[in-house]
Amino acid sequence: MDLMTTELLAGIQVWHLVFGAIGLLVTLMILQSLFRKKDVDDRLNVRAWCSACGWKGIASKYQRKCPKCGGELQKDAG
Repeated sequence: MDLMTTELLAGIQVWHLVFGAIGLLVTLMILQSLFRKKDVDDRLNVRAWCSACGWKGIASKYQRKCPKCGGELQKDAG
């Protein structure tokens, strides 16, 4: 008698459970990778503010324009 074809109950065999568990694990890993919060690389971002419109937020280290009004960004002291 082969272990993989052993019937457990109501026609369900061991190989059904094995492949079902593998499929569930693969599905969970894919969903976790899709919905995981991405870490922001702080080396390339700085807190900045716009003296023209008062916008505050995180901007690229190399960005020189405000995303709201296009004015000059100032680095945040804090």
